[in-house]
Amino acid sequence: MRFLLVFFCLFLITACQDNPAPDSDYEDDFLLVAHQTMTPLDDDYSQDMNLKALVRNRIADGPDDGRWIRTTLPWLRLGSGELDTRDLDRLGERAEPLMKFLSTGTLSRVEDGEITDTRIADQALYATLVERFGDKVQQLLDQATATAVPLPRDPRPGDTWHADAALWGLPSVAADYEVLDRDGDRVLIALTLDGDGVTGQARMVARWPSGMPEALRLHSTVKQGDDLPEGTRVLEWDERRVDLHLENEGRLSARPLDADGEPLDFAVVYRAPKQGDTSADTFVERLSLGAPPAEVSLLTEAPIASLRLTPLHREQRALTFTVRPLPDEPIEDPAGVRHEASPLPPVPERLDGLLEGMELSGQDQNRLRVTGPAGLRLCTLTPEDGAAHHGTPLRFTWAGGDRDRGTRPGFELRTEDDQIRYFYDRRITVEARCPTRVETVTLTPDAPGCARFEGDNGVVLGDNCGGIAHLDFAAVDDTGLALRPLGEDQNGVHRFWGPVKEVRFLRGRDPQSRTLTAELPELPQ
Repeated sequence: MRFLLVFFCLFLITACQDNPAPDSDYEDDFLLVAHQTMTPLDDDYSQDMNLKALVRNRIADGPDDGRWIRTTLPWLRLGSGELDTRDLDRLGERAEPLMKFLSTGTLSRVEDGEITDTRIADQALYATLVERFGDKVQQLLDQATATAVPLPRDPRPGDTWHADAALWGLPSVAADYEVLDRDGDRVLIALTLDGDGVTGQARMVARWPSGMPEALRLHSTVKQGDDLPEGTRVLEWDERRVDLHLENEGRLSARPLDADGEPLDFAVVYRAPKQGDTSADTFVERLSLGAPPAEVSLLTEAPIASLRLTPLHREQRALTFTVRPLPDEPIEDPAGVRHEASPLPPVPERLDGLLEGMELSGQDQNRLRVTGPAGLRLCTLTPEDGAAHHGTPLRFTWAGGDRDRGTRPGFELRTEDDQIRYFYDRRITVEARCPTRVETVTLTPDAPGCARFEGDNGVVLGDNCGGIAHLDFAAVDDTGLALRPLGEDQNGVHRFWGPVKEVRFLRGRDPQSRTLTAELPELPQ
């Protein structure tokens, strides 16, 4: 029963698009057909799971005046009939929580085409589930809260783009989308899933412009475990050689692949970074308590199209993910178009309380992380003047969270080169500045404002634009989706993978400030 609860809690709705859709566009009954192969971290055997379900979405009253959608499962069948919800009455009281959940479902709030809140509709049932299963109930709801299934403004067969996807029973994964066909406001989409621990294919009939599904067939492979560790960088990518930098948190098994995804024979050369450097700073860096950094070269006799990387730590996810190089220089005009998620964080309706809600954590592990309420990423954190680690200035960098380790997203203190994140026996004073108002600035080639547009895919933002300094800007094309950046050319022009229609960035107004102080303990004896 616990397994069933875990799986069913993941069935939520998705919505998308800036274009408002009528209430009727969010209401539908659709068929979900799913096949998943689940592979545990420490097990060579996989478990197949097949599921069919009717999913019902209806506009419903919620706890406030916003647009709320109730999602229920009138029918669900696992495997070859090992469980069929039409037979739950035979299980008596044991099945009562599940039957109640299936009939009352979840409530999801939609704002501007995105899900902003999801909760179990029956709060008494929610309390019962929390009493039995603890914080796992909320963790599952947090994980399953839909991001968006984005659709172009006028989807046509052959349109392709890249964005995150939130599909039932899966964590948020990256996906390549392709429009196969369209009939009025119904769009047939093919999705290729390639995320942390999730690979597979899906077919979806979505309603335009909301992106709500009318049918979904999912075939995926899930590998269970923690998130991919940080600490891996590609230093150089040549045709038959790739150089990687591995930090103590990024120990990986790397395998070059050819253009067909087949493994290549290769040789490996390991070397310590800064081998000939005898400076005091390098000596101190090598006193790290973890594994020392390393630089690895992978050498092949055939061209390398991609790398297959797998973490080696047992407690981390045994997933396979793929790294591909950017186009060779010059990068001014690569073929095709590629998209990615927008680098702009969401802006909450209210920005008050950002400073008061900031919390310090990690000091007991000689790290410093500042977390806080939604909208924290709009703030700027600056260490005291002159703060440095053996001559290298300190700065705060935004870092993702790790639910299994109890780490929330927030700003993390690091050296400017991102090499050192542990600090001992020192007092850190931080100035935090948060805007009380934020505006989204949009610039176009016809109205460039403080920007300069170079060719079809080049942009330079002037120093007078006044955007939030540590946030990137988004360059979007005709679909309204953000284009993947290619980097700067020799003239300092930011190039993107596709023609740029407009540029968007965030500008903060009327900032307020607060001073934070943290004590980091001595080096353990």
